[in-house]
Amino acid sequence: DRNRGGSYLTSLIIGLSLFGMFLFLTFYFQLILGYSPLGASIRLLVTFSASRFSSAASSSLPTRRCR
Repeated sequence: DRNRGGSYLTSLIIGLSLFGMFLFLTFYFQLILGYSPLGASIRLLVTFSASRFSSAASSSLPTRRCR
């Protein structure tokens, strides 16, 4: 099915981009900003929590149909 394949591909691309973002943010926090691994993980936890909260909040918004 073409639609299902497209949705799987989109989900894969989004998952890989999120993984890459958190990987390079870890490098940025540790190497550039000089945080310890624990400090970097706490900052990433805050970033992840904000991302999780915003996605949950946006999914509960009512949808409008285009006519």
